[in-house]
Amino acid sequence: MFGLGFLDFMVLASIGLLISAGAIFVNNLDKRKKEMERFRLMPTDQLQLEISRLERKIDKRETNHILHFLVSCFTISLWLIPWVLISMNNAEYRKQYEKLISVALDSRSNGVA
Repeated sequence: MFGLGFLDFMVLASIGLLISAGAIFVNNLDKRKKEMERFRLMPTDQLQLEISRLERKIDKRETNHILHFLVSCFTISLWLIPWVLISMNNAEYRKQYEKLISVALDSRSNGVA
């Protein structure tokens, strides 16, 4: 009908996935910056609850490399770029929250918070 073959369809689908993965990456960075500012202003008891919630959240935030490998195989390796972006995003996410938790714990143990 439109003359699109399977390969053309896969290329178009992969381009759409690349665009959406980039948008998600940028949105997550902005959201984390706002959340970190909110944590700085919290009272100590509420911050302790947030720390335990963040520790559970960090444990869940791991890249599913098997899924990304399968998607990369299906999209003829065009999914490699979003895979790398998602992996970097997850690593940065975990690093920022681990740093936030360590700063909160240090300040609390020193009696500053």
